[in-house]
Amino acid sequence: MKQNAAAASPDGHHKAKVTECAGRASGEAEEPMREREHLAQADRFIAECTKRIVHQRDVIASAFQKGHATDVPVSMLRALEASLRAFEGHRLMIVDRQKGTERR
Repeated sequence: MKQNAAAASPDGHHKAKVTECAGRASGEAEEPMREREHLAQADRFIAECTKRIVHQRDVIASAFQKGHATDVPVSMLRALEASLRAFEGHRLMIVDRQKGTERR
């Protein structure tokens, strides 16, 4: 038996995203509380990614000191750094949207 996507998601995120997108498409602005939640989530992602970058640098240093290859851990570091830049860009977009909403 096939379930719909909203029912398949145990936390209901899919349904919330669909509803959220539909609201914006109809011209409704998100509530300020929802925008603050998005900003807080972006901040958590940035903090977690930053921690992972610090850890990955330690992994690289340890591998180097032990004479192990560092190409794979360096590749992971580059991926984490790219993710951090994406999260930071996403955060800026949220802040810009908040500024736009406050002006209305």
